[in-house]
Parts: sequence; structure tokens; C-alpha cells
Amino acid sequence: MVRRTYDKQRAEEYEHLLPEFYPVKLIGAFISLDFVSGCSFNCSFCISKRHPSREELYQEGLLLDNRVSSGKMLSWLRSMPSYHAGVQVRIGHDTDAGLEFEKSSKLIEMADPGRSIVYLTRKPLTAPEVEFFRTYRRNLLLKLTATPRSKSLNVTRNPMNLVRSAEPLDSRMLYWVLGPLAADSYGDAVEIIESLPAGSSLFLKPLNCEGLPHLANVKPLSRELIAHLEDLALKRGHVVTEWFCRSGLARIDRGFFDVDKITAQKDPAKRERELSYCTACSSNGLCHGELDEPSLRQALVMSLAELGLTLSKEPHRTGPRSFEVAVDEPASRGEETYLNNSLSQAVSITLTTREKGRSQGGSFCNVDREVLKRWYENGFFPVTELNTVAEYVLRDIRRLFTSNGSSPVHLSRCSIVKDQGICA
Repeated sequence: MVRRTYDKQRAEEYEHLLPEFYPVKLIGAFISLDFVSGCSFNCSFCISKRHPSREELYQEGLLLDNRVSSGKMLSWLRSMPSYHAGVQVRIGHDTDAGLEFEKSSKLIEMADPGRSIVYLTRKPLTAPEVEFFRTYRRNLLLKLTATPRSKSLNVTRNPMNLVRSAEPLDSRMLYWVLGPLAADSYGDAVEIIESLPAGSSLFLKPLNCEGLPHLANVKPLSRELIAHLEDLALKRGHVVTEWFCRSGLARIDRGFFDVDKITAQKDPAKRERELSYCTACSSNGLCHGELDEPSLRQALVMSLAELGLTLSKEPHRTGPRSFEVAVDEPASRGEETYLNNSLSQAVSITLTTREKGRSQGGSFCNVDREVLKRWYENGFFPVTELNTVAEYVLRDIRRLFTSNGSSPVHLSRCSIVKDQGICA
């Protein structure tokens, strides 16, 4: 990492960062990137609406190009130690990758072939997308979300349009998410399962209303009916799993750091099924092989020092391949992600002082200002450039809301960090 001297004149700018609008984020398990801000779908169950700084933007169905080229995005990635450590790249984390296909496809073509990339979309693939994804790419996984129609969730689009659009693609590059599953989702879910080619990998995603109070009265699909869907999928020869590491990381010969979550499942039948998939996986030896703990501890100490973190006591082993690490400084899930991928062994590291947040990786704006400062000084993350992009995006959003005749007051509160505490 390149050490830098922190410019104290920019300290005030860190008070007003809006990290939620960064086009690149280092979160739990991924480097996420988006070429656009917002989304035109306005799905009632969208997890991005849980973040106060972006809620209004998504509700209005606004979509803004963040003016970042594919080449610039790649240069940021290549400046990040996390990218070089092999952290998986996720396109379409805050929006739908299908809404940013032109730039995303260029990035995929330019990216290093040894870096795992996940492309997330829920809309039917367009003809240009189908043509592009026809080419088998060992490092690329398409994570396709087919959401059954549901009056309670206000979902009217037929999910079979997505299923049919993906038929020409190599199934090794596909991982299906069926959901979220409300009480009135069962019929479409059955049709999707019966329409997928045998051997498809899929996850039956329950409805999660956390942080979405407007869905409080929506009934989820019962456990019994989800079990029926699982049985149907298994009988059709599908791989039913919530872990897509075997379809993504394993295809470029990398292990999965969170393997303890697979082995520690309470449901014996589900655990045995998941482990049977692990047995057939090419990365089985990396994930389940013997741990070289002395070497791991030595590498961990060196990596913590590179991050500018001070070890306050010996790392505590919390599972066969998991460690809790006490550090003195404020830390982040993003730093855990880096450690999980940089230690040359499949292990999960939990830092005691990490920020708390909902959903995968939490809300990125929960990252402590001191963490961002440290990332800037260490050359760990392109903080200054991303801050500039976020400022431009916010200005565009304000202009849009004003030109539409909508009051910009609610959105502009996001920049009042000290008063609202949204991104402090």
C-alpha cells in the first residue's frame, strides 16, 4: 500500500461525505460498483430503500448516470489492495446491472480474467445482453432474480420473461434467486422451477421486511410451502443452495472464506445437502482442508499492520475457520472483506470494532470517518476521487427534484451530516 500524508485542509470535507453515493464500495464480502445512481423499477421490497440518504431517490424511480467511464472504474479497482487480493466484484449492488449494461460489459471485457465478477439483474435480458453473455467467461457469474408476481408486493411483471431470455446462455454462468416469496408467490415459483434446465443452481429467497415498514402486513410464503418448492426443485435435478461460491469463486480456483456458515447450519438435512455440493466442488480442498494456523496468524499480524490497525490481544478462534480479532481503532466490514481474501487460506475474520449495519455489508455510510481517513492515507481506497463523484451525483439529484417540481428538502437533509447523523 502507498502511504500518504493526510491533508488536514480536506478534513472538513470528510464531515460531509456521502459514501452511499460512491460508485465503488468495499462492503461485506464484495467490492460493489455501479455506473448509475438510483433505479427506475421502484420495487416495494428494494433493500436500497432502507438507507435514508437514498430512499427518496428510489421511490421516485430516478436513474442518474454517475459520469464514470469503464476505464476509470477499472483504474480504481486496480488501485485497491482488495481487488488484488481477489475480493469478488459485484456489479449492480445498489441498482440493477441491466440498467448499466453498456459500461458494465466494457468493464467485464477489460477486467483481469482471474478476478471473479458477479452481474446482478432482475429484468429480462435484452438482445445485446444475450449476445454478450453467450460467450462463456470463467470469471463471470450472472445472478438472476426471478420475482414471482404478487399483489401484496405490487409485482406484476411475468418472471418467465427473464427465464426465457436466459435460455441461450451457458448454465454454468447462471445462479437463480427466486423471490422474495410472499404468500401469493407460490404459483409462479412452481412454474419457474419447472422451466429451468435440470441442474440449475437456485436459492428460494424468503420475504425480508426488515427496515421496510410499508411491508409489515405482507404475509410471507409459509415454511411448509417453501419446503414443497425445495422438494420440487430437487426432484427436477436442481442444486438448491443459498451459497453461490461454487458457481463463482470456485470457477477461478478460489476458496470461500465463510465456509463455517455452511458447516454450522442447524438443519441436518440442509447441512448434509450443502456439504454434498461442497464435496463435488473443485475448491473443496481449499475450503475444507487443514488450516495452517501458525502461518495464518503471522500473515494476519502483517495485514493488520498494513491496514493501520493495532492488535490489542491475541486473535480468538470462534470456529473451525473463523477468528475474532480485537483491534484498538475503529474498523470496517470492508477491512474484514480484505482480510478474508488476503490471508491465502479460506478463513473468516471478524474485527471487534467494526461498524454495525443492516443487510449485507451494512449501510456503507456507517463507515467511521477515521476509517476513511486511514484508507486514504494508506492508499487502501480511492476516497478523494469517489467523494468528488458523490458530490456531483448529489448535485444532479437536487437539480432533478427541483426541476420536477418536487421539494428538495427531504433529499438535501442527507448532506446535513452533523444534524441528521445519516452518513456521519
